[in-house]
Amino acid sequence: MWIDKQQRNWKLYAPAATELPKVCLPYTPKLPAALPYPAPALASSIHELLHAGQYPQIEKLLAAATSAGRRHAQDEEAFFHLLVRDGDTLFADGAASYQRLRAWRDAFPQSAQACLLEAAYWQFCYHRLTVTPDQGSPQAQLASRQAAASVANFCSDLLLVAVLAALERDERLWTAPALALFHIGEYHHAEPYFDLWLAELLAGRAAEQQNSSPYNYRVDEDEAERAGVARLLAQIGLPADAELAFPRLRPAALPAVEIASSVYDDVADDAHQQRAAPVTAPEPQGLWQKLRQSLGAKSPSVLQVHLDGSNQWLLDYWLRVAQSMHPRIFCVLPVRAWHLNDAALQSWLDSRELAWLTPERRNVVAYPLGCRFIYDNTGISYDPESQVDAETLFERLNHELGKPLRSGQRQFLLLQVIDEMCPNDADSPFAEELLSTGPIRHGLSDSWIAGAQRWLYQFALAHECDWLPASLELAVRERANTTAMLLYAWLAQTGRGGFCADAVVAEHWYAEVARLAPHTNDWVGIANCLADEDADTFCRIGAGLGNPHCASFLARSVLEGRSSGSREQVIRWLECDRAGNARELLPCYSEAFASTDDASQRATLLASVAELVRVLIENADLVDRRGKTLRHLLPLLPWLDDETLLEEMLGELEAESEDCAPAMLAIATIRGNARSGSLHDYRAGVRWLLAAEACDEELCNTPEYATVLAAVFECDADARARLASTRAEISPEELPFA
Repeated sequence: MWIDKQQRNWKLYAPAATELPKVCLPYTPKLPAALPYPAPALASSIHELLHAGQYPQIEKLLAAATSAGRRHAQDEEAFFHLLVRDGDTLFADGAASYQRLRAWRDAFPQSAQACLLEAAYWQFCYHRLTVTPDQGSPQAQLASRQAAASVANFCSDLLLVAVLAALERDERLWTAPALALFHIGEYHHAEPYFDLWLAELLAGRAAEQQNSSPYNYRVDEDEAERAGVARLLAQIGLPADAELAFPRLRPAALPAVEIASSVYDDVADDAHQQRAAPVTAPEPQGLWQKLRQSLGAKSPSVLQVHLDGSNQWLLDYWLRVAQSMHPRIFCVLPVRAWHLNDAALQSWLDSRELAWLTPERRNVVAYPLGCRFIYDNTGISYDPESQVDAETLFERLNHELGKPLRSGQRQFLLLQVIDEMCPNDADSPFAEELLSTGPIRHGLSDSWIAGAQRWLYQFALAHECDWLPASLELAVRERANTTAMLLYAWLAQTGRGGFCADAVVAEHWYAEVARLAPHTNDWVGIANCLADEDADTFCRIGAGLGNPHCASFLARSVLEGRSSGSREQVIRWLECDRAGNARELLPCYSEAFASTDDASQRATLLASVAELVRVLIENADLVDRRGKTLRHLLPLLPWLDDETLLEEMLGELEAESEDCAPAMLAIATIRGNARSGSLHDYRAGVRWLLAAEACDEELCNTPEYATVLAAVFECDADARARLASTRAEISPEELPFA
């Protein structure tokens, strides 16, 4: 859901660069090196000082930023954005950056700022593992989604432990609880007991040493998954045997809690419920009383928390701790707002706690109210009658647009208008309003971002707008989205849209996209906006750079008659994404197999078919709802003789065969075929054949049925006679699912 993306997209709340660069038409396109990403000055300075080992200077910079953030609202947001958003600059060297952080901590073990920056590093790693789109992302090429989730959970534990270490060293460091709150706000807890260790620490129950491992129960017993986890750990600078020991002493800066109730006690065994005597730290002086006053308590007492398996108590806890250190902290309020329902959020906005907010900041915190209303009343709904009518919806949109919103928030609302209205004839003010929000950024929904960027491109060409080169330059300078970079490259290549033609510049931008997002589907989105000939040229460039979606687009264009190409080319393109193109690839294999008598060519084709079947089994796509993939596979199935593969297929087919005639026919083919070796059982094959015929009478009129009969059951006169006699021997009660 896009609401989940909102919680993670901190750029939504950051002011966008909205001033278009001044350009003269025709516009001369620039190389990527001439449009570098504008890294924040403080982040760049920290990175350079960290690289040089100038730790005291980093300490001074961070201490000054922390102090300024407590005094000035803009400095607070700028510094907090640096911690949660600018990891690409702060930790540009990846694992090497982490090793320098460790060297800083070793050299200055009492540095709270070093602990804070390490926590920011783990936030950066967590974000890369969970938020970056899978296609083309580094971890997608190293490990599975399960392995990435396991390592991400480990990074979450490392982050919270680093935050605790920072607070042990400086109990007034407001950025530490703020970073913890931001992380918990975007953390999607997939691990059981994810918050139990911290609750027990704060409650003084951490009597026995507890550890965290990057190998969770989902990957621990799978060697391939463990190898993937090890590769991801190496990427972020940790050894394959990394393990984290949770602290057992609560930092004095943190108030104690009492676990009033816990869902975990219901499933824990008796031994786990045995709690040792509390292990406590000295009560904080002044801080605790201030926190209790902010909660409305008359006297210091232990906070009660309810562990319900969600992250709500953690959000409230870290918010109160941050407010006790920095009473007018704002940067974390929007994060908390997303986790409150409408009634609770409105009550919070009306409370004395937020009475100090300016109108603009109040609108930032209240933004989820409008977003949820729009989300609930647009798109597909299980209860359409509960949605408001279009007039009411757009009245609300106009009302929200009338507020003093941040650029990212305004951009979302305008994207919603595009998504709902598809305004092909929209007027120029609408396009200019969208331009005023800055580049279409990562966040909300990849399809919305790409769609809006393409809409601006098509609108500018149709209305001969002179702002297209400037808007694309701003977008590619910030590397805001791959669609903008591809459009910039295409216009540089073709010399359209006010661009001067420059093939060299275009080539470099295509290469930049391939480096940043090698598997992005944005190529196809743009190709669908182009004429057939241009789309073919455009996607051939992408296919040449290894983009599988471009290769699939080219293959389908040939199959649909929109362009020309040989069968060999089509097969080669489709094989770039075997799993995604199975339905197109199998008929091509069948045609190629039927059109040749060359034994070596047939053997090569059957090897390719076997490899594709393995991919389908691995992805659980062998048997789809209507059996379409199987219908394409059946003409080739009689010639497959890999016993191990056929045995794997049987397991999948038998599990999904009920009410699926193609699956029954596939089982009949394997069982009735003498090439199946030890799996061959002629009578069982005929039973499944009869079951398939009974399940779908129309099956007998299909070419795949005729092919199976001719290759397995009726290959000559003797085979036909044997089939007839075996049919007569089998009673209806013997059929599967009779």
